[in-house]
Amino acid sequence: MEKIGKLIVVLPALKKISNDIIRKTIPIMKSIELENNSYTKEVSKKFPELSTDLILEKMQRVTLDWVGDAEKVKSEIDRFIVETEDGVFKLDFEMCKFLAEVWNGDTYDKMEIDGLQALLDDLKTQLSEISQENLVPLTLNYVYSNL
Repeated sequence: MEKIGKLIVVLPALKKISNDIIRKTIPIMKSIELENNSYTKEVSKKFPELSTDLILEKMQRVTLDWVGDAEKVKSEIDRFIVETEDGVFKLDFEMCKFLAEVWNGDTYDKMEIDGLQALLDDLKTQLSEISQENLVPLTLNYVYSNL
């Protein structure tokens, strides 16, 4: 019963933070759609040999990384707990692969509720790091790591 009480708290929090991440990232994604935006110019100063298309691709990769886990959570969270025909609640690991990995300790080396809490903490950190100011440094790091 204690697990259900904790799930009632953690699952809505995961859903909310995931939605917040996506909402915060979308305007940044839209701002980098323009080929000659200030961000691409800033990266071009450091890597003049990179084409604008390649810089845009790297920036898109950064923003996709920001929303990756949030999108997985958002797509699975409402199906994670299901009620069987006999009124028993169970976790749907078949339909919710990402949350199943978190629950089983494959993602954070923590099991069950502790794993979900670790995911929530990770998403909180991600949300705090999402900003236009971080886009260029993270893009530069992405380019450096893929040289």
